[in-house]
Amino acid sequence: MGTEVTLENVRCGYAGQLFTAKDYQNQGKPRYGLNILIDRGSEHQRIVEQAIIAEANAVWKDQAGVKLAAMKGSDKFVLRSGDAHKVEDYHGKIYLALYSVRPVPVVDRDPSVQLLEISGKPYGGCYVNVVFDVYAAKVGGALSGGLKLVQFVGDGPPIGTSGPIDPTTRFKNIAMPGAAVGAAPVPGGGLI
Repeated sequence: MGTEVTLENVRCGYAGQLFTAKDYQNQGKPRYGLNILIDRGSEHQRIVEQAIIAEANAVWKDQAGVKLAAMKGSDKFVLRSGDAHKVEDYHGKIYLALYSVRPVPVVDRDPSVQLLEISGKPYGGCYVNVVFDVYAAKVGGALSGGLKLVQFVGDGPPIGTSGPIDPTTRFKNIAMPGAAVGAAPVPGGGLI
């Protein structure tokens, strides 16, 4: 079941699995997902840690403290340090690794507008609202984040190569064939 968490206006990290499920470690279990970056010591961190403790206590009872200590810093833990991450934007932050085996609803600022991958939103670096479950596995000792819903909130500085590119900064307007394009014709009909 899990403990449901809602975070508002958080920075999206890696979003490459949000619309297309990818196989996790070649285990034949494709899943959707994204990372959420969180400032250390923030209210967002407090909310997530409260949910983690509540879920661990509910499932693992008197073993909760021991199990949490054992998995801290591992890939079995939903909340991770960004300091060793290969992407510099993660450094100095903590991040949530959230996944789902089913497609996740992704909506725009207007929640009645469903976003598709072609929209380019969300992307790594933008701001989102996110709903997920923190759930503790009774067997195996993992504490994971089950992604449920994502809402695009606004643009932010792109992470890496992700993010929208303003085409007006890269291309010039191309006139329709037969229209004047501002260059004089080459005498004799061409350069060759």
